[in-house]
Amino acid sequence: MATFAEVELPGTVGRGRLAQWCRKAGRKSQTKIRALGFRVAAGFGPALAAGMVKLSAVYEGDLHTVATHGPSGRTLETDAPVDNQGRGETFSPTDLVAAALGSCMLTIMGMAARRLGLELKGARVEVTKEMTPQPPRRIEKLITEIWIPLPRSADPTGQLERAALTCPVHRSLLAEIEKPVVFHWQE
Repeated sequence: MATFAEVELPGTVGRGRLAQWCRKAGRKSQTKIRALGFRVAAGFGPALAAGMVKLSAVYEGDLHTVATHGPSGRTLETDAPVDNQGRGETFSPTDLVAAALGSCMLTIMGMAARRLGLELKGARVEVTKEMTPQPPRRIEKLITEIWIPLPRSADPTGQLERAALTCPVHRSLLAEIEKPVVFHWQE
């Protein structure tokens, strides 16, 4: 047993029980309770804590889905790729992994640039996704190239490159996935 905010949590806790314990901690409490990797803000009941986002998807048939971003309500569609029984009319789920990697790297670099007083507007990324040739089907390699609209001398300590390599998506991908990254600086 561990005690957080005067609430005892056994080693195995389901999401519903966790919400009950959060309510017990007091509605005005800002204490965070952790169990099974969940971060739930005490006092907010079943609401999602900071850092948590709920996404949903609906299968529309013919290997096509529509996913919804909970906080904004915006949607995006996926379709299976042509080489895997689909029509390839939009992003495949694994294409979204590649897009997530590239956009995450640019976002984290943007945060680092802001701290350094640099403008990164116009930076761009290209991610080439390679799938395994044999089953089981999975991403084998994500080759990333990033074009930075600044001279290399603008970041002599390499903080922008380090930021890209520590983005949450890059850190979340399996070690077996090759993830080479090439940075192109303005001359």
